[in-house]
Amino acid sequence: MAASYNTGEFGRQARADLTIARGLGWLSIGLGLNDLFGRGKVAQLTGIGNTTLIGAYGLREIVTGLGLILARDPSPWVWARVGGDALDLGTLATGVTAENPRRNGALFGLLMVVGIATVDVVIAGRLHGAAERAARALLPASSRADLAWSTTPLADRLAMSLAP
Repeated sequence: MAASYNTGEFGRQARADLTIARGLGWLSIGLGLNDLFGRGKVAQLTGIGNTTLIGAYGLREIVTGLGLILARDPSPWVWARVGGDALDLGTLATGVTAENPRRNGALFGLLMVVGIATVDVVIAGRLHGAAERAARALLPASSRADLAWSTTPLADRLAMSLAP
């Protein structure tokens, strides 16, 4: 589906989102290398003492980054970043407690992840939408009405089914 992002059929926005996704890949690799090789410093700054977990998160970031850069369709890899963001948020949240003398570091990390998670969710949603539009364009017109029903958000489908 990635080839359709570059055809111009869906405009500059899809190409820009694809470029941002590739940039997120490089960011992931950088963050992953930092977590993997600097896990002791990360643990010290945040008060999250599990350096093995921090190193594993680093490996996750590197793999995700490579997926974003190398895959024809980066959409699943951006969603993988969103899942990783959830893990990071949960882990950092455990460090924002009165018992942690480094809670400000954990809070700073938490706020950074919230910011990047927002970007990840927006880009994942846009890429998903572009891929969905590209797939829809390949279907015969008779199939598009059924597809529109199946991809409409649940609340809209419920409202449509309840309408007189």
